[in-house]
Amino acid sequence: MTNTLRIPNIGPLEVREYFDNFIGETIKIYSQQDEEVGKGRLSIDFHAFNMGLYTQSGDPKLSLTIKELDMKALDDNYKLLSIITLDSNYYKLEVNMIDLKSSDGRLKGNAELNNIIISLTTLEDYEEFRIYTQSINWEEIKLPGEFAGKDKVDEAGAFEALCLDIINEWGGQNLEIIGKGADRARDGCFNIAAYSWIPIITDYSNKWVLQCKYSKGYENLQISEIYDEITKVLMHKPDYFLLMTNRKITSDFLDWFNTLKDTKYHIPFKCILINKTQIEQVLAEPKMSHIKRKYFG
Repeated sequence: MTNTLRIPNIGPLEVREYFDNFIGETIKIYSQQDEEVGKGRLSIDFHAFNMGLYTQSGDPKLSLTIKELDMKALDDNYKLLSIITLDSNYYKLEVNMIDLKSSDGRLKGNAELNNIIISLTTLEDYEEFRIYTQSINWEEIKLPGEFAGKDKVDEAGAFEALCLDIINEWGGQNLEIIGKGADRARDGCFNIAAYSWIPIITDYSNKWVLQCKYSKGYENLQISEIYDEITKVLMHKPDYFLLMTNRKITSDFLDWFNTLKDTKYHIPFKCILINKTQIEQVLAEPKMSHIKRKYFG
């Protein structure tokens, strides 16, 4: 492989050889304005290529799917990036332009081969990419110093403190701890005077209630758990209910949560979810490195 390889108009077997090592790898997703919008895991359908999927100009296309998304899937034109290590070298895959359509929580599209580049890159680029995309070992979350020696503060308490630190870094104002009980719950109620201040699209708001849900084993988050919590915060009259969790989110839960305000439950505020991969993405940002070190070393 040369230092930079723009995929030529070659046969299916040779194309597969170039791409095999990127299948199943993490891929970063950018807008056409080069803004990072999320990440996912790459899948490639070689059957479509073998069957002769071509553009109007006669150039072949490769069918790509991005699953395990940590972003809101929208039909749009994107750029993609992945970096892997192979035989002591580091290879970068770039897709410069691809129209992706949202389907069943995934993004799917067909990339022209002349818009795809595979090139040698550096260890520094690889390490920077992996810092952004690596998963966190949530079982090893550490209690911060201010909790040292206190009883009934476990990993769940550390996760709640982590979420509050993130909220503070984002600019949360007038933070008030609510729901203190036997388990020393530290969920919070706070104000914010900003627009789109968290890494998902929201409307303007000024009062939020935060709920944190943690597990060591990535257990499914149950609808009954969150519905009970939502009814408890009605007295606080928030504009938004913010759920931050490292637990597994099923499609059934997500469908229910995203439509709460429009259902028979008559919830008078909007519900926002920040999941495990989104939190990991936030902690990978350089400005959040001090928080990541505080809880994970």
